[in-house]
Parts: sequence; C-alpha cells; structure tokens
Amino acid sequence: HATIETGATPSTQVINKSFASGWIYGLVPPSTVSTAAQCPGGVARVETQLSFVNQLVSFLTLGIYTPMRITVTCAAAAGAAAAAQAPDSVVVP
Repeated sequence: HATIETGATPSTQVINKSFASGWIYGLVPPSTVSTAAQCPGGVARVETQLSFVNQLVSFLTLGIYTPMRITVTCAAAAGAAAAAQAPDSVVVP
C-alpha cells in the first residue's frame, strides 16, 4: 500500500483501476493511468493497493502476473479551492 499526496485540495472525482497489470512481483509496473481528461485541475492523491483478490491472483500465477488497485483522486479546480478557503464573512472597517 502506497499513497502519494500532491498537496492540492481533493475533489469528489475519483478514478479507480482495480486490476492494473504488473508483472514479475511488480518489477514491471502497470501502464500509466491517464487522468488529464477527467482531472482538469490536476491530481490531488494517488493510492496503490494490493487487495485480497489481487494477492490471490499473484499467488496462483507464482508472481508472474501481479495486479494492483490504483485509485486517483482529482484535485479541485482552482476556483473551487479558492472559494473553499474564502472566509464566510469579511469585516470592513
């Protein structure tokens, strides 16, 4: 299990790839997950995980095929992040 956070504010848009194909115990990594079209504000978080089913498949293939789950959380758009950080009220002297 590995998590990478970019520091961007996460949005509700999540991209899941439950069987990303890795090979030879993960030494040959899965192909790139293309997120440009679905995440116009960029990426906030990437998480890789080996589920029970992924580990079972890896065991049954003697580690030759090693699938993993990849979850990408998109970043909020710049305008949405600014609105989320804006104070609820402003006092003007």
